[in-house]
Amino acid sequence: MHPTTDDLEADLEAAAPLPEMTQPSDREDTIAREAALFEPFTAAQLADRSKPPMEALFTFRGALYLPAGEVGVIAGEGGVGKTTFLAALVAAVATGRPIFDGQLRPRKPGRVLLVAVEERREMLLAKLDDALLELRPGDPFGADSVEELREMLAANVRIRCGGGRLAMLDEVAVTETLDAPEHLPRLGDGKVTVRRTVADPTPFAEALRRTLDAPSPEGAAPWALVILDPLSRFYTGNENDNATAARFVNACEALRDTRDRPSIILAHHVAKGSTSARGASALTDNPRFTLQLRASDPEGLDKAPESLAADYRTRHRAILVEIAKGNYGRTMHNGAEPLRLRIAEEQGRVAMRAESDTALADRRKSETAIAAAALARGAYRTNSPPQAPPGAPLPPGALSGMLAERKTSSPTKGNR
Repeated sequence: MHPTTDDLEADLEAAAPLPEMTQPSDREDTIAREAALFEPFTAAQLADRSKPPMEALFTFRGALYLPAGEVGVIAGEGGVGKTTFLAALVAAVATGRPIFDGQLRPRKPGRVLLVAVEERREMLLAKLDDALLELRPGDPFGADSVEELREMLAANVRIRCGGGRLAMLDEVAVTETLDAPEHLPRLGDGKVTVRRTVADPTPFAEALRRTLDAPSPEGAAPWALVILDPLSRFYTGNENDNATAARFVNACEALRDTRDRPSIILAHHVAKGSTSARGASALTDNPRFTLQLRASDPEGLDKAPESLAADYRTRHRAILVEIAKGNYGRTMHNGAEPLRLRIAEEQGRVAMRAESDTALADRRKSETAIAAAALARGAYRTNSPPQAPPGAPLPPGALSGMLAERKTSSPTKGNR
């Protein structure tokens, strides 16, 4: 019988009380411990290439895609399909199976801890099962049936749903009166007032750490992935403050530094009217990778007839997944190819799949029809429409250029 969320919560309630956070009493001992962390290395170690410089959580067409043992962000607007995408990652890691027609491959099977605060348990389990049904049985670790894949998923995944706000840090502003350092002018009683923020792990954060550090059951896979969805429910304080954001990422790195060094993925929203993750720059600068999910809607879709636009959105729920930041590989800024996906609803379930060449060609034809309809309705006006072969999409940026030309050539009251 596999452990459930209720089992996990019961274990945590029975655990020993959390130790109180205390400051080291001896400053010199603390300095000595810090100094010992500066490690030397030998010339032989420098030349040793027997181990890969970075292990992969996932590879994309054979190349490093997401690094193992690092903190990263997956950002997208609400409703674009972030949780569905994350469910696919969970199913792949838990079973060791490739996803999206084999384009994304996990390094090996591992355990996953998924905390989805905004999801109901029944809905999250449905999304996980939908993702599992997209796996290909028998490739490459030997499970022969969907039932066996379900057993692997149940054995390797723990979930927590709901719960409202589960902050990672308790932040308290404190004021201290200390002896003034010697290099500062000593006025009055020689004291100085210092204001600072003390951030301690919450019971929830400590429960996560204990779960990841606990001895594994015999034969269990190591922890490979932790997902916190969405980031805002685990965050304390001003999302636009870099110091607060840096402390939050540090708390996530503490989870990464547990026994099996799992990857930590934070699901996040994008800024309004943008494809970039919202909030302080430290939320994307400090993590080691950032993926962006965005709907691949064509220009002019909002100008097309409603029936044509509705048909497009129904038939072509296309999503682009791009590496906006990657410290250990190529990104969208230096030629990394995006992962092209589509969402389809079939027989009461939602399937996220790689977009095939045939589906892509069909979508391009629809985009051309949308552009033609927008032109026919007078949404755009130009004396030199872009030339393209029949059935081919308009060149990138063509519609926005035509719209700009229409704005500059619109008649005014004086010359009508």
